[in-house]
Amino acid sequence: MRKLVLYIIFTVITIPTTLGCDVCGCQLSGLSFGMLAGTSTHYIGVRFTQASFNASIRYNSDLLQDEYSQDTFTRTEILGRYIFSNKFQIHSIIPYISNTMNGSVQDLEFNGFGDPSLLLFYDVLAKKQSDDKIAAPPTTIISHSLLIGGGVKLPMGTFDRFDRGEVVNRNFQIGSGSVDFLLSSNYTIALHRWGLNIEASYKMNTRNSDNYRFGNQFNSSGYLFYTIPIKNGIISPFAGTLYETAGTHDDDGIQQFNTGGNATLGTLGLQCNWKSFSLNALIQHPLQQNYNSDDISFIETEERFSIGLIFHFAKKEKKKFGFP
Repeated sequence: MRKLVLYIIFTVITIPTTLGCDVCGCQLSGLSFGMLAGTSTHYIGVRFTQASFNASIRYNSDLLQDEYSQDTFTRTEILGRYIFSNKFQIHSIIPYISNTMNGSVQDLEFNGFGDPSLLLFYDVLAKKQSDDKIAAPPTTIISHSLLIGGGVKLPMGTFDRFDRGEVVNRNFQIGSGSVDFLLSSNYTIALHRWGLNIEASYKMNTRNSDNYRFGNQFNSSGYLFYTIPIKNGIISPFAGTLYETAGTHDDDGIQQFNTGGNATLGTLGLQCNWKSFSLNALIQHPLQQNYNSDDISFIETEERFSIGLIFHFAKKEKKKFGFP
């Protein structure tokens, strides 16, 4: 009986310490392209993102000691894009994951390549390119672009690592073990030096070989930016919000407690396009968060940040750094 009680307590504790990964965007961050989608070149690059969560169980009892955990999720991505034609382009994302859990019950660190993604986009508003290219967007007319696409996330990352004889909570694993389907859209409109970028992504998850299914996920963002021309490029500070939500998980037909939820984050960032390179950096602060949890479990996200460096491959025509 004592072993059973300890097992139940241990199971309850390990659930909230890692439930945030799903909602924090660790699985969806690879679908965010922001203003980078407005460039008109092939590219390859690397992007680093980090999100942290604090989780706790507060028993309010003299018999049980409160539990806590601070979890950090980092994702280093190799990004690539190839433009097949004026209308179609393909994006690939290969992530390397490093998750760290520091808590009163578990201290874990998982590292390894995660689940890669491949997406095909259609440029709805693309027109035939002219030979006249400029290093900054036009300042007297309205310009806009709309990319709509979809793809697949492949189950390449490890999803069944153990600790103390038990499978570690699914949110903390490197991969999901499932083939998941992706939808994404990116719209940019610019007038003079001002512009607006709106992006949305949806991930439809399937069951893995353990009959576990993560809840579907949705992300959306809107960023206002201002372009400042410099020699051989532009600088674009931007600000806006990100909203993210995820459904509850399902384990062999049983809905899982303490999974899913939603959050809204304010964003400040800067993108710099210079010659053949793009540097993008941003920081995000939680404005609202509501993660699913029971009466004694608590979880909150902290500030997040991202930085990326992209190299643009020259096409036959001169590169265009602005927005089509």
